[in-house]
Amino acid sequence: MARLGLRTALLTPLGRDLMGELIRTHLTGAGGAVLTDDSEPPTPTALVTLDEQGQAHCEFAITWSLRRASPPRAGHVHLGSLASVMVPGAAHARQLLRDLRASGTTVS
Repeated sequence: MARLGLRTALLTPLGRDLMGELIRTHLTGAGGAVLTDDSEPPTPTALVTLDEQGQAHCEFAITWSLRRASPPRAGHVHLGSLASVMVPGAAHARQLLRDLRASGTTVS
């Protein structure tokens, strides 16, 4: 979206590690803003492998660490699927969406 000239931000936990730096560099290089708490745990990752039949197998390494944040005013917000169900942050993420929706922001 940032490459299309739209103001774009990602609110996510990123560690102070190589994966976190790669994500920051890629997003800011495309014109997006990165809103993070620079968490101590490693950056969340997902490893997907295919078996001999081509079936995908996923292995997640995720520690929910994002502290409560107030994102900038937005016209639209998308909540990633894991953020909406993973404890302990899911309740906070859903409350954030309710607050944004009440202020006129569209949500997906």
